[in-house]
Amino acid sequence: MESSYEKDQEYIAAKRRFLDVAVWLGVAAALVSAFIQFRDAEYVVAAQSLCFPLFAPFVLLYLRRSDAAYHRGLTLFALLTLLGQSLTTLFGLTNVVNLCWYAIYPLAYFFLLGPSRGLKWSLAGLCLSVVFYWALPWTEGYRPLDPVAFSMVMLAYCVAVMLAWFHVHMVGAYQRQLYERVNYDHLTGALNRVGGIDLLQRYVSLANRDPDRPLAVVSFDLDDFKYVNDTFGHDSGDRVLRGVAKAIAVVIRGSDCLVRWGGEEFLVLLPGTPLENARGIGEKLRSVVRTATRDLLPLPVTASVGVTAYQRGESIASLLKRVDDLMYSAKRSGKDAVVHEHDVPLAASAERVSAEAG
Repeated sequence: MESSYEKDQEYIAAKRRFLDVAVWLGVAAALVSAFIQFRDAEYVVAAQSLCFPLFAPFVLLYLRRSDAAYHRGLTLFALLTLLGQSLTTLFGLTNVVNLCWYAIYPLAYFFLLGPSRGLKWSLAGLCLSVVFYWALPWTEGYRPLDPVAFSMVMLAYCVAVMLAWFHVHMVGAYQRQLYERVNYDHLTGALNRVGGIDLLQRYVSLANRDPDRPLAVVSFDLDDFKYVNDTFGHDSGDRVLRGVAKAIAVVIRGSDCLVRWGGEEFLVLLPGTPLENARGIGEKLRSVVRTATRDLLPLPVTASVGVTAYQRGESIASLLKRVDDLMYSAKRSGKDAVVHEHDVPLAASAERVSAEAG
């Protein structure tokens, strides 16, 4: 499981800036090494040193093309690192200076690929190094290290892998805990307002990029919830909130998301759902609330539901205000109801009739 910071845009931007510097430093170091090796007539080793300067700048340019190219570019850098490690084992051990890079290879894999893939690639590099050193007799002339010394180098490599994995694993675990504390509601397990807005921004971005990817939002508020707390106690109110969240989490899709917007008000984000289907989901959620609370209190709790769809180019504030207004229209029209944005004229007409009758 990759750490969530691997998807954070600020982290990705910082990683790109670091690569801008690190790649050119690596190119400079490789060119200096190649020059020294050519001077010492180590032509095969020098050719191996030139692999990184030849390809790395093009990979650096490639990963700037798009988000997909960025991730593929990181994999290409990892391949260059693995190639360098393998060629160093085959031909580069005549120069003991090359041994210092064995402590760097695992760090590069973890940095480029994250904890899970970084561990796998580090172990793959270890296996290739051992195989190339022991199983290829034609490389005998390129072995300045005796088996004991080479074994110590591989042991140091393993220690570097363990330290890198422990560090990123623990940092990732701690980061996930912080993320959950900041973005999830501790009572219901649903996303809180902070996490909900962040996810809604991502869904809106996807909807703006793809006109065939609709986005619907459902807002519902538990009716007369103050009466529940005042009559049965806040513990009972908490049980109702947990029960409602649990029941809704079961019936929505894996791509949908439940957000506790505040108090007894919830949002359900429905990516890929057109408006005509969202109303049926709103009716289903209204029914689920009543069913889920039937055994928790003497009388079931009902919900007023508003349903709308994102309109390309509008602000998130506009979307949230519209669905909130629709939910309050459901309350004003008698509660335990679903109001679709196409129902607003009907709801307004019913309000005028009621006001005139009063």
